[in-house]
Parts: sequence; C-alpha cells; structure tokens
Amino acid sequence: MIKEAIIIYDGECGICSAIAEWIRSKDKNNQFGIVPYQKFDFGHFENNLTIYEAMKSVILIDKQNGKYYKASRAVFEIAKKLGGIYKVLGIIGSNPFIPFVFDPIYYIIARNRRQLSLLLGYKACRIDFDNKILEKS
Repeated sequence: MIKEAIIIYDGECGICSAIAEWIRSKDKNNQFGIVPYQKFDFGHFENNLTIYEAMKSVILIDKQNGKYYKASRAVFEIAKKLGGIYKVLGIIGSNPFIPFVFDPIYYIIARNRRQLSLLLGYKACRIDFDNKILEKS
C-alpha cells in the first residue's frame, strides 16, 4: 500500500526512534510510511530533498500536495494528520509564523539528540520498516 506521507528520521537516534514508534502507534489510518534517513533513497523523489537536510531534522513528505516539511513544521504537520487533539495542535503549530519560534528550540534538541537519547536510556532504532513506502504512486 502506498502511504499518503513519508516521515524520514534519524534511525540511529533513540529519541527519534521512540517518537517514530509512537507516531506509528497513533497512526490509526496507516497513512504514514516511516523510514530512517539512513535507508531512504533521496534520488527517488523530484523535490531536491537532500540527506544533509534529513541529518539535521525530521522530514515529512506530503505526497498529497508534493511538499516536504522539516523541523518543527514537520512535527506540526504530522500532528495535523494524526487527527483528534493532535490535529488541533497541528493546525495551530503549522502557522507559517510558528517555526520562527519553535525551530531554534527544535534544532538545539536535534543537535544534542544522541546525548539526550543516552541520558534517557534509549538505544538505536527499534522500528520495523515498510519497504513499500518508497514505491512511486
């Protein structure tokens, strides 16, 4: 099954892997393909997304509108798609002004994610990958 959106994250980061696992558990409509950037084929999409962007932050590729989002904007766009109370938070947070406030905080956490993972007792990626998410629709 082709997914509506693809989430690209750092598969070597415990916090990132735990959050990806949490998203998968909340994704009742099975709309997200979730893949670590270490296994993602960046040449597969025509949107100029690079591995260097994915190394710095989470990426959401929205296949419905052809756009991709990164950092805090990706987080809020994911929340919108999850629905329920997350949708409300996502709508508020996906306002174009919000990343100016949240991105600096996001990038501080992202730059220190491996140390934070160790501090919180997380290990490497624990998620099963769905290889079919990379098929073109």
